[in-house]
Amino acid sequence: MTIWGKVVLFLKEKKHIALQIACGDVTNIKLLDNKLIITTDEKYITKILENAENQKILKDALSWQGINAEIEVKRVLKLAELQEMDLNKLKGLGLDIKIEKGDK
Repeated sequence: MTIWGKVVLFLKEKKHIALQIACGDVTNIKLLDNKLIITTDEKYITKILENAENQKILKDALSWQGINAEIEVKRVLKLAELQEMDLNKLKGLGLDIKIEKGDK
């Protein structure tokens, strides 16, 4: 079982159900230089994982495995958010942009 799998198991055993569900949706996790880096494109997951109380619980889950690491949460933008930003930049340049959705 992976470090992250054991974190989710710890959360289940300690009955931190909301945090367990949020962590269960995360798949991009790296342990680098005593730092657990959690990357997600979901705003709600980012908010849950950045909560100070939840950060302590996650550190406890790592300590339970003998790992002493800081927790870093990174949020990446979804494709739709990036596209919206690009469209707004183009519109800001005075371009009249129309998007048509096709069946292709």
